[in-house]
Parts: sequence; C-alpha cells; structure tokens
Amino acid sequence: MTLNRFKFENKDYIVTLQDDNSVVFYREKTDEFNWFGDPYKILTETHDIKRPISLLRLVASKIKHDLYKNKIKYFSIKVSDDRLKRISIHFLNTLCDYDCQVSQDTINVFRKT
Repeated sequence: MTLNRFKFENKDYIVTLQDDNSVVFYREKTDEFNWFGDPYKILTETHDIKRPISLLRLVASKIKHDLYKNKIKYFSIKVSDDRLKRISIHFLNTLCDYDCQVSQDTINVFRKT
C-alpha cells in the first residue's frame, strides 16, 4: 500500500494505492469537539475548494508518480457520477503505457505489455 499525505488550501488530503489495486483519494477532517478521536474520511465533494483543478492536477501527479515508481500493472478507480468519470478518463488518457476499460461506476486500468 502506497500512501501520500499532502496539504492543499489548509486541508489534509490522502491519495493511496491500496493492496487490492484500487486508487483512493479522500480528505481527512478532525472533529473539533473530540480532540482524542481519529480523523474521519470525507469521500464526497465539499464545494469549499477555491482551486479544484489545481487540486486534481496535484492528485494526478501523485498517482502518476506511484504508478511508474511501483510499476503497477493493474488498478481501478470507482467514480460516483458522470462528471467525475469524464475527468478520470481524461487523466487516464495522459498515462503512457496504460489502457482503460470503463464499466458502470468503475474504471479498470491495465498496463500495456
């Protein structure tokens, strides 16, 4: 499992390539009323980002770096809506040596041999 933590606009984000070959991107948020609790994951859009395209470019570069560094042969991305699916496919088309196959809410990506 590869884990990348970074801050963007004073918010904590994590991009991880899990052992089941899925890519997960989420935001971590702490509960202001519970100082001892673990942060929780926010997987949905929050609409409080001033520069969402810059955030997506940063996430894409981290994913690219992990793919090429670890020589990943296969991974999948789950998308929740058509807009996110279009953005993900646009990003995946920029990857050299990878092809993608789109099903309903999952994009499977394979390394060309």
